[in-house]
Amino acid sequence: MRHRTLLLLLAVLLAMPAARAITLDQKIAEGDAAYERHDYDAAIGYYRSVRDDYRHGLVHPRMGDAMNWAGNASMNTGHYVEALEYYTAGAELARQSRNSRLYRDLLSNIGIVFGIFRDFERAAYYFDRAYAEARQQRDTYLMSIAITNLAAAYCRLGDTDKALPLIELQQQNPLPQPGLQTFFLSYNRALAALSTGDAHGAIYNLQQALSAIDEHALASTYRTDVYNALGEAYTQLGQLDKAIGYYRLTTAIGIGGHAQEQLRDAYEGLEHLYMLKEERDSALTSQSQYIALTDSFFNQRRFNAAKDGLMKLEEQMESDSRQTLTTQITRQWLVIAVISLLLVVVVAFAVAVWRTGRNLRSAHRMLMRKHDELVRQQEETNQLRDTYLSALHKDDLTPDPAPRESTPEGFALSQERREQLLKDIVEVMEQTDIIAAPDFNLHTLAKLAGSNTKYVSTVINDTYQKNFKTLLNEYRIREACRRFADHEHYGNMTIQGIASDLGYNSTNGFITAFKKIIGMTPSVYIRLLKESANN
Repeated sequence: MRHRTLLLLLAVLLAMPAARAITLDQKIAEGDAAYERHDYDAAIGYYRSVRDDYRHGLVHPRMGDAMNWAGNASMNTGHYVEALEYYTAGAELARQSRNSRLYRDLLSNIGIVFGIFRDFERAAYYFDRAYAEARQQRDTYLMSIAITNLAAAYCRLGDTDKALPLIELQQQNPLPQPGLQTFFLSYNRALAALSTGDAHGAIYNLQQALSAIDEHALASTYRTDVYNALGEAYTQLGQLDKAIGYYRLTTAIGIGGHAQEQLRDAYEGLEHLYMLKEERDSALTSQSQYIALTDSFFNQRRFNAAKDGLMKLEEQMESDSRQTLTTQITRQWLVIAVISLLLVVVVAFAVAVWRTGRNLRSAHRMLMRKHDELVRQQEETNQLRDTYLSALHKDDLTPDPAPRESTPEGFALSQERREQLLKDIVEVMEQTDIIAAPDFNLHTLAKLAGSNTKYVSTVINDTYQKNFKTLLNEYRIREACRRFADHEHYGNMTIQGIASDLGYNSTNGFITAFKKIIGMTPSVYIRLLKESANN
């Protein structure tokens, strides 16, 4: 009897995985059905359970597609962070199953999420990868999507040298839906015009985009994109009331809908416009609406956590690729080593000793040059500031019978106010905890300096012969160099950690800025520091 009971228990245990697998299959089927009927909340509920099963070790052939659809459903309901988490899980499953079609689709979707969070550099990175994968596999549909999104990302980055050729390529690789092709082509042309200050050209193309929406009955979210862009265009033209009107049209459509990204941008635009019109109460209302929406749908802390998960996956994928390549190379070298092991060891040792000594000396000299260059840059910055202040004093002391000519666009400040504004700017820029905030921008600096963006930007340009973004990068990169050298306090921090602490949402953006200012990547700089210390 006891043996019979044990056999029955064993039979039950053997049957459990099959029952669980059927349940998983049903969850995916129910989730797909809910998605097809646009019941996105229900679909997410099923897909979330599928993801939990995956975390517990269960697999299914369609699990990767389910995670992709779960991400799409989350995007449609404004849950952007959760969408990135689903896309990351889908990418891992696509890698495991070697599903290149799903993987390139997920790359494009991940780029869209980064674009929503305004990390356009990272968005462009993923769109470019999606385009390369699609082109290699001759996937014309995804090629057209990736080109369209990549062009928009470069427009938002202000890089029209890359955006305009992509817009031409977009015309040569049309989307299969004529209405969407007409809309996105007109919309991207408008973005390119906005990035070059051609507001009239932007308005013309945006009117074409609105016609495409009406003619092809496109979704209302496309209309909010156009209204926000028209708000930008009329702001450039100084027609503030018209700009406010278009942003208000977005809020009328977006409230209660799924256009959370567009609604956020509209509230931010309204706050800026009301500040320009000195309507403080309206500005504060728009600001509170912007903050509430950002906290609910665009929580930066949760987004950073989701990005960390994606970065870990990519690091693992890169590690696997390196491991495979290393294994192949190792096998080849083993054959060579058997033939001439002793000679290779002796020669390698001699070369290593020689190179080590040379590299240490070179590293020390290079590091000293970079240190001297940083000191020189700081001295030049201080000299430019002192020269500017001296010039202001000289202008004060020199009589000028003719009326003083104001700078372009009506810029007119007293010399005393210019001098004080410059001191306020320097005081803010030298406070690392302030400039290291991810959302620190020209608007923030102007607010802290008690002025506006036009005056602050002009004083910076006149004083340092550079724009605000370049000046901010120099301050941040100098602080990064200091932290890299301070092993006691920052030795355990990664490059990504220091970049994040100094306000860079994108590690790639930090590396690009570091290399532009220092002349080498952060990893090379750190290696030189270590070699110099060992020497």
